[in-house]
Amino acid sequence: MPQKLSKHELISRLLSLKEKQDELTIQIQLLTQEMNALIQPYMPKEPKLSSLITARWVT
Repeated sequence: MPQKLSKHELISRLLSLKEKQDELTIQIQLLTQEMNALIQPYMPKEPKLSSLITARWVT
């Protein structure tokens, strides 16, 4: 049968989990940056907007 945790133990464990979550969030952000840097050369370049040439109607 699982034992009940005191409030102090529960808070301590929750804070520990929060720290681990923060560390994982930072690692995910760093990995995302690395992936973006590696993928960048293979991504298609955005097409440049071609300038529209407008002509006036000669009447």
